[in-house]
Amino acid sequence: MALTKISLVLLLCLLCLYSETVKSQNCGCASGVCCSQYGYCGNGPDYCGSGCRSGPCTGTQGGSLGSIVSQAFFNNIINRADNGCAGKRFYTRDSFISAANTFPNFANSVTRREIATMFAHFTQEVGYFCYIEEINGASRNYCDDRNYPQYPCAPGKTYYGRGPIQLSWNYNYAQCGQSLGLDLLRQPETVSSNPTIAFRTALWFWVNNVRPVLNQGFGATIRAINGDLECNGSLMVKEAGSLVNEVKWNIFGSSFIVLDSGLGSEMGDPSHRNLGGKSVKPTQNSISTSGAVNLRKVNRVRGHWSASKSD
Repeated sequence: MALTKISLVLLLCLLCLYSETVKSQNCGCASGVCCSQYGYCGNGPDYCGSGCRSGPCTGTQGGSLGSIVSQAFFNNIINRADNGCAGKRFYTRDSFISAANTFPNFANSVTRREIATMFAHFTQEVGYFCYIEEINGASRNYCDDRNYPQYPCAPGKTYYGRGPIQLSWNYNYAQCGQSLGLDLLRQPETVSSNPTIAFRTALWFWVNNVRPVLNQGFGATIRAINGDLECNGSLMVKEAGSLVNEVKWNIFGSSFIVLDSGLGSEMGDPSHRNLGGKSVKPTQNSISTSGAVNLRKVNRVRGHWSASKSD
């Protein structure tokens, strides 16, 4: 019963993946009119085909990036964050779209399933886009230039989690920066000062580490992002990891209840689902009194959430 309630509540978070918006947020187009890749309103292949941002796009793979990640979809997630959250004034749907368009292979081939998977991870990593930086991250050491001497840590700089996927460690900042044409090794704070760059770092990690394992199932994406913490039984995260995986699985699964009512049997019983690490079941303390997972009662620690009791 509790898992059913979790799915129903989190379903609302991603419901807009499959609903049409009245107007295009980028073009201001009327309902039923496409917003082209260049920002113009109209119908026909030039407007609704490849690169179409929103409206009745006719592109392959379940619609264009802009039509899948609509403003309403994004708002349904970020509006669940507390008003005092710094991320609520930082992350925007437009910054995500702008970042994604710098990865044309991703933007032109992304599917609803991949977006549902990606935003399930984003939602858990930064609490409905509440957080920009890891809580107490500055007090932790993410410098490993002994094993990665080619990426020496810059004096006075720290490499704790930043952005929607919480990019961490000097070697990740260095390699990501090289790929994006940014000096993130010397200026890691750039990630938390520019929302488009923040999403670009998340997409860099996604394209290089997560996308290649999408066909292996949802559990493989958990392992690709934080397998050492959420899958391998660390004492520090043994219980919290189960909650994290369950939250992610339900967010992902909820989006597809709308898309394909037959997917439920394919997904199996989530209370015993192997999510890439071990079979997981939510603990009593992981469920709020309303039956919904309360991400506001969870603390961000080194790439995972540690559970605390609900009020």
